[in-house]
Amino acid sequence: MSTCDFKNKIVVLGYGSIAKAVLPLIPSHFSTQSQSILVVARDIPDPQLIEQLGFSYQEHTLTKTNYQTVLDDLVMEGDLLVNLTAEVSSLDLMQYCTEHNVLYLDTCIELWADEIDPDSKTYDERELLLKLQRSVPPQSSTALSSMGANPGLVSLLTKRLLLLIAHEVGVTQKTPQINEEWALLAKELTVRIIHINERDTQYTSDPVTANDFLSTWSVEAMIMESIEAAEMSIGSHEEVLPNGAHYSGKKNRRDIYFDASGKDVQIKTWLPQTGEQYGMVLNHNEPMSIAELYSK
Repeated sequence: MSTCDFKNKIVVLGYGSIAKAVLPLIPSHFSTQSQSILVVARDIPDPQLIEQLGFSYQEHTLTKTNYQTVLDDLVMEGDLLVNLTAEVSSLDLMQYCTEHNVLYLDTCIELWADEIDPDSKTYDERELLLKLQRSVPPQSSTALSSMGANPGLVSLLTKRLLLLIAHEVGVTQKTPQINEEWALLAKELTVRIIHINERDTQYTSDPVTANDFLSTWSVEAMIMESIEAAEMSIGSHEEVLPNGAHYSGKKNRRDIYFDASGKDVQIKTWLPQTGEQYGMVLNHNEPMSIAELYSK
């Protein structure tokens, strides 16, 4: 596997379940010195993993009033900031990074704890991100938001799949370079529905009964996504809203939400390993971003 020859510092914010899974992967993808990797978190009670990898660490609590001062001491131009925290504003961190020419990456849109509205939707958070995007100068440093395994990677896999379908059916159109070209390719292939699902295939040494539910990613994120209102995007050919659904905003008739929470809205899905099954509709950004990309 080829690695990225990254000469600058990589600063990872957070030391929860996601960070602990990501840190061992960094040496596999970046040919940088281990001393150039810094982990920063509110609390690091068990730094054994960090020390084993040869990384350094610091304890800081980022707040709305001190984050700029803290970041001034942590990053400089050309560095990469990986935000894996909760309740630390992604938008403020992105704004800081674009102003200081620091690369930025996160896995979801986070807000400060006192800014979180329990009635807000993923749609609303994404609209805040798009507003920030419009305000940032085009020549600013790159910031990738919501780029995890799911959300994030599935958006790239969707593009890859469209290209594979195009190859299989003999469509010779060149690889799309702009949004409108991706939408035209989907139209030419008569793709009307893009359905992303997942099934956890991890094993545990402890027996699991029929009534057990195990979360294999962030417990806090799992709870939040389960209790928030279910959201999705529908196709332009779907003229009737599902029962209990409403349009999320006035800018399109595509993004919708339900009166019920994600854990209570189930849809029939299909997987090669299991065939048909029912899944919960948990909130992510990519249903809206994917629908937007292929419906220009």
